[in-house]
Amino acid sequence: MKFTKDAEQLDWAGIAATRLNAEMVRAALGWKGVFSDPHEAAENFPHVVCSGWKPGRTTDYCSALLASLVDAVVVNMTDVDHVYDKNPREHSDAKPIEKMDWERMTGLCGRKHKPGINTPFDPEACRLAAEKKLKVVVLNGRELKNLAACLEGKRFAGTTIQ
Repeated sequence: MKFTKDAEQLDWAGIAATRLNAEMVRAALGWKGVFSDPHEAAENFPHVVCSGWKPGRTTDYCSALLASLVDAVVVNMTDVDHVYDKNPREHSDAKPIEKMDWERMTGLCGRKHKPGINTPFDPEACRLAAEKKLKVVVLNGRELKNLAACLEGKRFAGTTIQ
């Protein structure tokens, strides 16, 4: 059997996965709904969860676009506790970063998006967030007490980018 390598079809499969994940987050938080289109999410703001939108756009970009439309903070839930100075899975000496600016973040993430890249925030989302002067928090989404602390404005473990 030969599997497709068509980028758009692979994007649609990834978008479906992000929608399921977003629905689980929404249910856990008891929030309004999951929205794919950031413009529709903005109309239903606050307490919405974004998922993938359309091929060629990452969830990072969709979240940054929504935040720019409603003047909100992006909470980027990932599987690591912070943004690190280098990939912690490849470098045992990687150091967590608690606060950073967009210039440094863009330096870590690069300037060009490629499907499948492994960066803390996608380069196009970094560019939009920097341009709009957004605040983005990166934290471990598996640590629910830490996530709750962040959402409640309390001290939390993670990285704040501004």
